[in-house]
Amino acid sequence: MSALVWAQPVEGVDPVQPVILGVVLNGAPVSAGETFLDDGNAHLLASASFLQRWNLRFGSGSPRSVDGVAYFDLQGIAGLQTVLDTARAEVVLVADSRAFRPSTVNANTMLPTAVQPYVPGGFVNYDLALTQTPLAATHDALLGLGLFAGTALLTNNFALRDANSVRLVTSLQTDMPQTMKTLRLGDSVNTTGAWGLGMLFAGVQYGTNFAIRPDFIAQSTPGVAGDALLPSTVDVYVNNVLRARQDVQAGPFSIQNLPLVNGQGDMQVVVRDVLGREQVITQPFMASPSVLREGLVQESYELGALRRNYGLHSDDYGETFASLTWRKGLTSQWSSELHAEVQRQTSAVGITNTMLLPQWSSMLETAVAASGGEHDGGLFSALYSYTGSKVAVNARATITSAGFRQLGTDLNNLPARLATLQATVPLGAGTLIANGLVRQNQDGAQVRVLTLSYAQRLNDRVFATLSVLNTDAQPGVTVLVGITALLDQRHYSNASVNHTAHTDTVYADYVQAADAGEGVGYRLATSQGDGDATQNAAFTSNLASGSWGAEAAQQNGAISTRLWATGGAASLGNGFYLSRGIAESFAIVQVGQAANVPVYLESQLVAHTRTDGSALVNNLRAYQDNRISVDPLAVPLDSSIGAMSQTVQPRFLGGVPIDFAVHRVVGMTLTVQQSDGTPLPPWTRVQVLGLPQSFVVGRRGEVFVEFPAAGIYRLNATPAAREVCSFGVQVRGDGSSPDIARCQ
Repeated sequence: MSALVWAQPVEGVDPVQPVILGVVLNGAPVSAGETFLDDGNAHLLASASFLQRWNLRFGSGSPRSVDGVAYFDLQGIAGLQTVLDTARAEVVLVADSRAFRPSTVNANTMLPTAVQPYVPGGFVNYDLALTQTPLAATHDALLGLGLFAGTALLTNNFALRDANSVRLVTSLQTDMPQTMKTLRLGDSVNTTGAWGLGMLFAGVQYGTNFAIRPDFIAQSTPGVAGDALLPSTVDVYVNNVLRARQDVQAGPFSIQNLPLVNGQGDMQVVVRDVLGREQVITQPFMASPSVLREGLVQESYELGALRRNYGLHSDDYGETFASLTWRKGLTSQWSSELHAEVQRQTSAVGITNTMLLPQWSSMLETAVAASGGEHDGGLFSALYSYTGSKVAVNARATITSAGFRQLGTDLNNLPARLATLQATVPLGAGTLIANGLVRQNQDGAQVRVLTLSYAQRLNDRVFATLSVLNTDAQPGVTVLVGITALLDQRHYSNASVNHTAHTDTVYADYVQAADAGEGVGYRLATSQGDGDATQNAAFTSNLASGSWGAEAAQQNGAISTRLWATGGAASLGNGFYLSRGIAESFAIVQVGQAANVPVYLESQLVAHTRTDGSALVNNLRAYQDNRISVDPLAVPLDSSIGAMSQTVQPRFLGGVPIDFAVHRVVGMTLTVQQSDGTPLPPWTRVQVLGLPQSFVVGRRGEVFVEFPAAGIYRLNATPAAREVCSFGVQVRGDGSSPDIARCQ
């Protein structure tokens, strides 16, 4: 490269002169010709658009405006070196991270969905059973009802046994996806926080509901930071699995909201620039749903009365209460929570802190609570969680004073100390899972439970398990040894031996699982132990409209039977559609009047259309994209279809209508001539007046046109660079028409 030689400025003449130079940035040619300014003082000035295009800073100096364009002195940009090659008429820029503007990229590719209000409709679910034993016969039914419109969802379910009925849960709720809030009136379960007790109550509940915004990442996730000297592609691998790919500009970058799994692991970041050069960044990570994103607030407020004797009485309510739960992510590794409960004679309040400890692959949560009023007391709780690459440990300890009272306290079972431990450890070719629990009440009563289970895959189809249970509830040790053999995709068999202090029981079964679609399944089982012999046979049939089954058991000569049926029906105001039960959102699909057309949910066959061309598609994910498609080859050939697939985002337990715009057409081939008798040129577009679609002319003026029905139609043709010509066609019911049409 040659040195830059600057001309001496001439007095009275503006020394700034434009020059056109090629640009090489950090070794990569980025422009064959870019306009710069030569200020006559050995300085080059670059336009603001050039600096923005390559993410360079503007520098500290004031811009120079020429013809309305702002130019900045390159020497005023820290970290940027400029070398001029006059022989090549190019400028070489060597920039480090200081010369670039930092950029932040959101790796969460999910976008918030524009959720529409409920289409008015409803559903009914049923679960019926008839049981006959040597001692009695019972008739049981569980019924559920849902109605929705606008933004409101009303649900109610109740149980019937013989002639008695009991209302279970009734609630009216509305979800607000924009603010991630849910308002619920009626029966609900309170928010417990870290130390509360979950209780069913009737009243008002309002709070944060992250589930209605699947695109939103609430938990704190580690970020990735690095430097790119040129525009680059960044690949993020979590435990050697590609989890995200992002394009970044040159300069310092930060990638946030990575779709990571919970727990501990290693993250590798591969930065590949436009020249193919790579740099690899490796860092460990620790993530937990218990720690919110920094600055994020989660809250819940409840006011109501406790529900008593649930399942026995329809309207039995106890003491009124009010509660609040408020959590906030204070830092990326620390969340704090305030939980308070107020009753007529007692109140309780507590603070919980949850911290990630990435250096030890751990999480620590501590809670302190106190009650006052008629009962004064305190509670302390600590949870430690370790998640390694293979080993996972969770340990919790809670100490409660005799006077501590909280919402839902059982006065006959006041706790004093509680300790639990769960550990998962690889052992040999299998996995060992240990669970322990020790509880001591204020009256001195104590319960201890210890379980050990070991599972190992013997080969691709056979699995073995060993479980050991020791508890104060029964003397001795209970040991269970089991074998499961997968015979094929639908058939499997189990065999086990259960040893207790008093008896040994041997069990074996053979199962044909019912298809997820329509099909039948059965189970044959036998057990023998302590002089008792039991044989059991069960049959299940899955239909599009529901499921039913029968079961019979024989024990020491006595026979018991059970018949059952389960299913549901849904409607969006256009008739009822039978299903196996509405447990999630659904769609009513209309494919014209075409019967027996396959309907797919995410490429899985889920239904066929009825004789009227409609079908119910169940098990849609609320507030998420659900792609529903039909098989176009099953649509009649004389029909037109608007689209083969559609994507919908239903509300919770709501229904959405999907019309694939299939309608019968009358199709015919015309030869269209211009006024001079020559055929229309190929690629000319022909449109039927009053209809949106257009048709393209092929060779010799031939065009295939679809008409919605018989009648007289007017068509326009638009040859290239010529005036529009029009002609009329009479379409008969049998699809016949004149072979030749003449444009006028």
